[in-house]
Order: sequence, then structure tokens, then C-alpha cells
Amino acid sequence: MELLEPILPQATNVIHSSDIALVGGISISILPYIGMCISDLIAVFWDDERISATVPRNGESDFPVIVLIPEKLTPVGQHTVYYEVENTVGLASFSEPITITVD
Repeated sequence: MELLEPILPQATNVIHSSDIALVGGISISILPYIGMCISDLIAVFWDDERISATVPRNGESDFPVIVLIPEKLTPVGQHTVYYEVENTVGLASFSEPITITVD
């Protein structure tokens, strides 16, 4: 399954600490993907640490999936974000990682 990159509505490549403080973190959006199924497990990773996992139950109406990376995990510097989708038989696909700079 081919996954789209996660979307960071607050930034393109750089996000300012002041913008992060306004919402208490960095918002990550995951759009619907080809081949999605009810009961897929969607896990978001920030700097290779699993931050969130969710299981959509209502198909496309559960999208976009929105995850907030807590401000305490977003110090100044470069960070990587990506997500994994694991289907009900255990097959996993990963999105391409995005590198974001917090300043």
C-alpha cells in the first residue's frame, strides 16, 4: 500500500517555537490512502518514537486523522515524522519521513 506523506498544517520545512506554543504542540494530519480498511492501525512516529495509534472505524469519515505532537517533544532542532499503517493480517506500510526544523 502506498501512503502519502503526513501533512503539517503549521509549517512547510520550518516551524517556530512560538507557533508550537500557541496550540500546545505540532499538528500532524493523515489523509485517506488507497487500500484503506476499517480496523487498520495507524501509528504516528516522531523521531522514531511512537506517539499515537488509532484505529479508524468509519472509513473515510474518520479522516483526516489528526495527531498533536506535545510541545515538550518539540525542542529546537531537526525532527522526523512519519506514520505506519498495519492491516488486520499484520502487513505494515510506512509513509516517507518528513524532516521538520523547529526554531
